[in-house]
Amino acid sequence: MIEQFERNLSDMRDWAVDKGWKKGYYVYYERTGQDARFLEQAVSVYPAENISLVVPDTIQGIKNWSAEENMTFEELPAPGIGDFSRAMKIYKAGDPETEYLVTFVKYDVFMELWTNGTATDYETLKQLAGIAAGKIQ
Repeated sequence: MIEQFERNLSDMRDWAVDKGWKKGYYVYYERTGQDARFLEQAVSVYPAENISLVVPDTIQGIKNWSAEENMTFEELPAPGIGDFSRAMKIYKAGDPETEYLVTFVKYDVFMELWTNGTATDYETLKQLAGIAAGKIQ
């Protein structure tokens, strides 16, 4: 594990604060070497009445960011995790790095899980997201 911390209000975008962000946690794992990989997880809690807004806003923000960075954004089939989920693949032509994201909400919890790598890594990411969703009570 490289980094982990409780997220503070000052870490959050204005949009999140305006929607009632309550608390959160962040963790980042990295495997270095010739075949470097990372796994990033961000968890946030919102009021139940605003939780349905978080995934679509996150997706739109990533679409905007990938367009600014001249990257390709590809929506993947919804992974069916939690109450509502989305998945995507983000890459740049000619760059061997591919990033995958699974994002979901369950109850009042929002989670983003990122990794880089191959389609196999994406399948592992979906499995991890399912395990994480199962732990939300």
